[in-house]
Amino acid sequence: MFKKITKIVFVNLIVMIIFLIIANLLSGGILKIYPSVRAKLTTLVDTNYQKDVDGKIVNTLGSNRWRLPNYTDKEYAYKIFAEFGKLKTKYQAFTGWSRLPFKGETTTIDQDGNRVHHHTNGAKEVSIAWFFGGSTMWGTGTDDNGTIAAIFDEINPNFQTINYGETGFNSRQELAHLVNLYSQGKRPDLVVFYDGVNDVGTLCRREIKVPGHSREQLIRKEMSSGSRYWAALQIVLVEYTKTFLYKLRKKLFPVASHKDKYLCSCDPSRAELVASQLVNNWRIAHNLVESFGGTFIGILQPVAYIGHARIDHVKQDMEHPGRSGLSAQYEALYPLIRKKIKKYDFMFDMTQAYNGDVYIYADFCHVSRNGNEIIANMINKIIVNNIINNPSTLAIFDQH
Repeated sequence: MFKKITKIVFVNLIVMIIFLIIANLLSGGILKIYPSVRAKLTTLVDTNYQKDVDGKIVNTLGSNRWRLPNYTDKEYAYKIFAEFGKLKTKYQAFTGWSRLPFKGETTTIDQDGNRVHHHTNGAKEVSIAWFFGGSTMWGTGTDDNGTIAAIFDEINPNFQTINYGETGFNSRQELAHLVNLYSQGKRPDLVVFYDGVNDVGTLCRREIKVPGHSREQLIRKEMSSGSRYWAALQIVLVEYTKTFLYKLRKKLFPVASHKDKYLCSCDPSRAELVASQLVNNWRIAHNLVESFGGTFIGILQPVAYIGHARIDHVKQDMEHPGRSGLSAQYEALYPLIRKKIKKYDFMFDMTQAYNGDVYIYADFCHVSRNGNEIIANMINKIIVNNIINNPSTLAIFDQH
């Protein structure tokens, strides 16, 4: 009798394992083809899905940003975003992650994970400038020579300008990166932090602690997975199924309110914490840079939810369900940050820089080259006019 029961249990266990493996493989297959299936189905009712230059169906609000009126050379713009989609990252101590080397037609990443541009000025470089920020500083939406750092370098032939921007970075990660560079004995003459979008958009999320970053949960999950054999078994049996069910739940039962996802707009203490951290990170960076004889500038960057820029072409991106509640976080935080930075003569408010009737934004925060030209020239104005220690000149930025 015992042997019979044991046999039944064993057979059922084998059947269950086979079922899990098949379900996991099917889920993996669905996840692989899901974007194209979704696009083909959505094209029946959604005109935002169109065919790209290769005949593939893509979303004009995502990878199809090259269609925006900002970009006159559509084929070249398509290459910019296509190469961006090929980039990969690796874990990096203290900062979280960095890019892997890449060499494309529009995008170049060196061995240190930094985006590089071509020094076309031909002049002798006598000063060093470091530019830090998230993907807006890195240059999403532009080629190597269209980033803020590259354009500043073009304007100032006496500077060797290095772009330390990285997708997803907030001011705390940039501060860690800055400390890493100083600890290696490197010394800049000018350091620029370009922040706001990621500090607010990431640190206002309910599941992320302050200080923290956008991949905090992912890294924590990887570190708590236990034995490598158990982790491998999970991948074989249930990993894809879990991911598929998670995506299915999000699709069928989307977040009903931004209050479920974000905190800052409804929690003044969280808003104060996020705003204070940004300003304090800039203060620490300023003290560090000045202690070694350099000059520091902190810039509160533009975002499409704030100001009076032309946004009709990116309105659908800004109002996408995935960004539900995001605008309320900037509306709550940016006035608070602007008030705090008025106390310091090395912090500048450029949130109104894109005001006007020109197409600049490629989505809610990234811009085409013309936007980066505006910011680079504003930074240059600070430098050439020696106004870094003159608080009265902050009025310059109120004119934009």
